Amino acid sequence: TFSATKSDDPLSHCCDVRQACDQICGSTLRQCNDAFESCMNSTCAVAPDRDDCERSASIHKLMTQLGDGCTKLVPGQTASCQCVAADEAAARRAQVLTDVYKKHAPESIDKVPGLVEKATTPKKFATLLAKLVQKYPKTITRKKDPSAAYLENLMKQAKDKGAKAPEEEEEEEADDDDDGDLL
Repeated sequence: TFSATKSDDPLSHCCDVRQACDQICGSTLRQCNDAFESCMNSTCAVAPDRDDCERSASIHKLMTQLGDGCTKLVPGQTASCQCVAADEAAARRAQVLTDVYKKHAPESIDKVPGLVEKATTPKKFATLLAKLVQKYPKTITRKKDPSAAYLENLMKQAKDKGAKAPEEEEEEEADDDDDGDLL
């Protein structure tokens, strides 16, 4: 189970997957960013208001670029990685996959042995887990993160400001001038 934040944004699923990727042992910053961008592109392609979705995606991408991805990637992986002896790695991978399939797709549990044979390195296993998280979003448990709440607030403020009509902004500026001068 991976943690993410809650949002009403149509791209919240992509943000959840991005944050979960940070917590997948063996994933890379580039892999997480690429999957995030791909998710946003495919979501916006079918969104009812594509322009609004693409604006939101641009803000999400900017916020991701502004933040140091390693500050979330490293602690997330430190918390989720479990060192096992090389000869025990395949069994541990099989257990992780079995747990995912038991809970989210019991009809596909017979795929586990073949997937373990293909995912023979930490990077390949991380790629597989990232795909499973995207395919089975219920693998993600949403938790409120203080820094995410701050970023959500910034996103809301940016959206609200972009939605204001120019005359509203002029009225606000005029109101600011009427506060009185201290002369």
